[in-house]
Amino acid sequence: KTLDSLIQGDFAIVAGYVDSGKSAFGIDQAVHAARQLTDGCVLWLNNEEPDDRILKKIWKRNLGASWPRIQEHRTKAERKFTQLFHGDINRIKLYNISGKSFRQIRSICKKEKARLIIVDQIDNISGMANKEAAEYLRLGKLYTAMRDLAKEVAPVIAITQTDASARWTNKETQETEFQRVIDQSQLRGAKVDKQATADIIITIGQDKRFPKSRF
Repeated sequence: KTLDSLIQGDFAIVAGYVDSGKSAFGIDQAVHAARQLTDGCVLWLNNEEPDDRILKKIWKRNLGASWPRIQEHRTKAERKFTQLFHGDINRIKLYNISGKSFRQIRSICKKEKARLIIVDQIDNISGMANKEAAEYLRLGKLYTAMRDLAKEVAPVIAITQTDASARWTNKETQETEFQRVIDQSQLRGAKVDKQATADIIITIGQDKRFPKSRF
């Protein structure tokens, strides 16, 4: 409601601490978008979790069912899955981009005629600067290139980490605490370079007292 529809040129950053639900949020958005498409695809560029784990999560999210139940009723599940994606079982296409250059990634996005691109995780894409360059400079170039890709091909949702300040140890209880509302300055490896490229920044905070909630 706040942001309105994603359109070509939009570059969104989604950031959270480890195991805060970043990939789950991305999958939710991928399925939501794929159900609206009658041509083209949602492109999931993966260099984080194993590919089969992501694919299972996509199937479970789209069908609202557990993986054992999907396997038990495989034919029916495939028919329903295809129907929800307007006749294309591959409406969400997954590419493993581990070790690929940004030039190769750009070529994949153009070839597949992506309507939405989700990158999990963007910081793991190598290159963009020589080995002696500071990490924040490399990331700045990478994020600028990804924003240009959003303008050229399709909106991009880039998943990244926050820095370690989003969690700490309570001195009294010695238990780990998490920050609910995370500021954009807490993006990992960033000064202002990441933030300056983004049209949208969504941070995902958590509180262990409310394990099913995010902030």
